[in-house]
Amino acid sequence: MAIHFICRCGKTLQLNGALAGKKFQCPACQNWSLVPDPSKAVSIAPVEDVIEALPVSPSTESTPNPPAGKREVLSFDEDSGGTYGVKTEDTSAEGGRPGGAAADALGFGGEMGCYRLSRVEESVQCVAYAPNDRSALAGLDNLVHVLDLREGKKTGPFREHRSPVTALAFSPDSRFALSGDERGSIALWEVAGRRLIKWLGGHREPVTALAFTPNGMHALSACAGGLLLLWDLRRGEEVACLQEGGSAVHRIVFAPDGRRVLTAGAGGNVQVWDVESASLLGPLRGADGTLTAAAISADGARAWAARASRSATGGVEVWCWNLVNGDCLPCFADPTHHLAETTCLAFSPDGTRLLSAGFIRASKESSDRRPVGADEAYRYGLLATGIVAAAYHVRDHYLNKRHVINVWNTATGQIVQTLEGHQGTIEALALSHRGRRCLSGAKDGTARAWSVS
Repeated sequence: MAIHFICRCGKTLQLNGALAGKKFQCPACQNWSLVPDPSKAVSIAPVEDVIEALPVSPSTESTPNPPAGKREVLSFDEDSGGTYGVKTEDTSAEGGRPGGAAADALGFGGEMGCYRLSRVEESVQCVAYAPNDRSALAGLDNLVHVLDLREGKKTGPFREHRSPVTALAFSPDSRFALSGDERGSIALWEVAGRRLIKWLGGHREPVTALAFTPNGMHALSACAGGLLLLWDLRRGEEVACLQEGGSAVHRIVFAPDGRRVLTAGAGGNVQVWDVESASLLGPLRGADGTLTAAAISADGARAWAARASRSATGGVEVWCWNLVNGDCLPCFADPTHHLAETTCLAFSPDGTRLLSAGFIRASKESSDRRPVGADEAYRYGLLATGIVAAAYHVRDHYLNKRHVINVWNTATGQIVQTLEGHQGTIEALALSHRGRRCLSGAKDGTARAWSVS
């Protein structure tokens, strides 16, 4: 079956008999892409100037085809490769080309690539997405892996840390990064060359949050003890201490104008600070629990914070505030989506999307019911009951956990997309600046890139 779609260069391509998930090359722009799933691809009417894409060799393997937007995992390499992935479209303009719609060139949502960072099941504790949407960072043990999202590969790790990395942040121009570790050390380094520029020393406890100011000249850091430090990155010096201690801060978000900064953390504490005077403007009241995600709207008028629900069904609770007067606005709490546990949360920078990661409770597959023998009856203390003959041992079989990421629309409180692929507990999430891509890290030793609806 022939599939027509528009390449990111603007040319209309035709694929004849191509299998979903296979690579092909556009003759016009020479860029590689993947064949979309025919059930999800949007077919268009034949038009003039249709170009037939370079032939795609059909697979002769008996294994099922990978889903659209995904290739088979390549062999692991310590410094590069070890990944499957696709090039994302040019995001210099919305939709990848001037005047284009805000949709993927291949017309699908879901997993875009997987980066295997370890041969064993190690935990990827933190991730960060570059503002230019072209690269990302993933912290695993004491290494920070740099991921090229356009080429779908690793470009080498930053190796200067001597303890596990716990927090990451990109500069606004995507050239530099901050990484903090369990010892309280913070490194300022160049992403392209993985070159250390300066160590920032001031914390004595694990670093929990990092953020650059919108102009990239300053940064704010937080540790598990509640210490908040403001840094001058040009001089590599601490210029102010906003908070000396208290409850842990888990999220730092600067307003678009850079004049205010929002911090959220344990005990439902949400505070707004003035950056220039390094003073507290006031707390935002109404939230409770350990807040692990926060955001400020593009116009700086609203703020959000979220935490995992205390319900046993793994939902989320979200609060919203008017930053003009500090009023807590109606938002949503939804504990009913049948997750055994919500493990991490992340907002899009403008607060319009919320990601919640967790796992679906294992479902019972079958039961093995058999009589209990006398030796087992002694162990279970059943002889005293006099019902040995009626005693049974029931053994239940359960399916593996399904680790998923739910994408919420914060305006409606509805789940608009569910992403699934990780084989271990998801520990970290990060959304791109435009909110159309996300990166996740898990205990299966992988980081995965996704396209968000």
